[in-house]
Amino acid sequence: MNLRVLRRYHAQIEESLRAELALIQRETTEAEEVRRRVVALVDHDVQRYLDDMANGLSPDETVARYARFEELALQIEREDEFIARAQERAEQKRAEVLAAARETKRMDLLWQRQQRRQRQLDLRREQQAMDEAAARRYVAELQARQKA
Repeated sequence: MNLRVLRRYHAQIEESLRAELALIQRETTEAEEVRRRVVALVDHDVQRYLDDMANGLSPDETVARYARFEELALQIEREDEFIARAQERAEQKRAEVLAAARETKRMDLLWQRQQRRQRQLDLRREQQAMDEAAARRYVAELQARQKA
């Protein structure tokens, strides 16, 4: 297969993996932001609960508040789990990106070597053609001197 095609193929794979990594990182950042908002909401609700407790709260309201706290705690737990999985996926994807980058670099080096060899071969061919032309000219000049 053509080395240029392989280079392009590996570069496309690397770029695709980088895009996937960026998506995972964006999802992680969004989940972290959701978690921060839920924690802030919990802090706010706890403060409001303490204030309401000081003013007296009915048993039904207390149960409802605890249910709300449990719901928020579960949401925080789910976000923590999602973030942990996303971070694992990001680490795995980062390793894939690094491997693809190494392969792309290797293809680049091979292509550069191939180009260098081709230039050297072209120079040798050009030199050989010039040498042959010079030899023909020399033979022609010798033959012309011998006739004269």
